[in-house]
Amino acid sequence: MNTQIQETESISRDDVAALRRERDEPQWMQDARWEAWERFAARTDLPGWEKARLDGLVPEQFAPVSGAFKERRDDAPALLRRGLDEGVLSGFAARSNGCSLETAADPALVRDGLIVTDLADALQRFPDAVRDALFATGVGDGFGRLRDLHAALLQGGTFVSVPAGMELDRPIQIVVNFDEAGRALFDHNLVV
Repeated sequence: MNTQIQETESISRDDVAALRRERDEPQWMQDARWEAWERFAARTDLPGWEKARLDGLVPEQFAPVSGAFKERRDDAPALLRRGLDEGVLSGFAARSNGCSLETAADPALVRDGLIVTDLADALQRFPDAVRDALFATGVGDGFGRLRDLHAALLQGGTFVSVPAGMELDRPIQIVVNFDEAGRALFDHNLVV
């Protein structure tokens, strides 16, 4: 599903409302968006990272990626599919400007329980697994305001589930293309 984000000059509460209105998401996800937006709007802090200078960054100055699929040649899915077919990859996901182009995994691994899919698809097929893991670990308070903005405007991403005890001897490759100047991409890769 490719939701059209409202064309705005900057990020606003209207973008969160558009995502809630246009996406077929569980109620808990819609509620999580509003809560994250409220936290973002109430905060002014930015992370104080030692090696990244963020002073002067104003997250509101960016607009969310449009989510519109651009008719253009994209070789990534074909190259990744060849890697899967040749046994070099266990699976792959290819995304461009917030849109899922293709996801796939080795059929033998899928039979044993491996899942590689778009995050929007996972919200429909595996809502409990997504709810239990999304934003649960890995992104602490050190990311503050940026974490909240990401949670409010999450537009998609990749969901990978590797069953307990399964060992992959080949990688799962996720390729993301982003070429919309002045916009922000809010993709999330979730591995459970």
